[in-house]
Amino acid sequence: MSWFTLSGAIFLNGVLLASAAGALGLNYRKNKVFNTGLAGIVYLGTLISDIFGMLFLVNPYWSLPFCIIIGAVLNLALNILYLDMMKKTGDKKTVNAVAIAACLLLYLVGRLLFSLFLNQFGFNVFTSLKSLDFTLFRTPGIIIVSVALLLSTLLLQFILSPVVDERGLSRFDKWECLIYGIAGASACLTGAFYSFWYGSGSTIIVLILSSVVIGGIDKKLNPYLGGGLTAIVWIWLSSIQRVVFGVWIFEYSFVGPILLAVISIPFFPKGIIGKFRSIVEHGY
Repeated sequence: MSWFTLSGAIFLNGVLLASAAGALGLNYRKNKVFNTGLAGIVYLGTLISDIFGMLFLVNPYWSLPFCIIIGAVLNLALNILYLDMMKKTGDKKTVNAVAIAACLLLYLVGRLLFSLFLNQFGFNVFTSLKSLDFTLFRTPGIIIVSVALLLSTLLLQFILSPVVDERGLSRFDKWECLIYGIAGASACLTGAFYSFWYGSGSTIIVLILSSVVIGGIDKKLNPYLGGGLTAIVWIWLSSIQRVVFGVWIFEYSFVGPILLAVISIPFFPKGIIGKFRSIVEHGY
């Protein structure tokens, strides 16, 4: 792999992981629930893009409106469920457990639906999403739209900060619906963009959870830093063929990283980078 290709892979992977981790961070800052269901929504986005491009032979960019709607509706439904559970139990541990179940359920349902489509329509092995992409100024279109997504979500993070930090999980109004809708839509779009170069699979779930564990999710920028660092490590390991993760990442082995992330994040929301920044800035 040339340095140019390697740099492009690191950049795109970092942008996408940062966007996905930022969606988890936005959701967490609003209701203090570690919504692992968003990782499942990202995975669904990869499948939706694959279904359009590699099964139906339709330009996968046509899948993006569907990703926006499906991601927003699913995440809004998940957070309504979390609110209902919180009112009934008053225990966020139970809510976090429901979030884990939601991620696993979304993953299993996604695989089932994809298998049904695959059996019915077949799989065009000669088609890749990358070959269906456009170029602008000698730059792959997926890089351009991914950067646009990242910048848009970053801008919305800052614009919505007063509303996001106003209160925790208590009730829903138009602002809550907007925040959860944005988080879900951006997560699903991230998955759709990810599948252009990296395909679909449980690896994306592991990488997202690694990003939030490394960067933390209690601050606006920390998840983005975690996503960038995770991308560098992941692509570096892949490029030198030290498949440290690949030897144990099978389609269901992401359960371990989910449990690790869910156990650590509620007690350690700053993450590794966030904790380091706190020590440097405040001495603790």
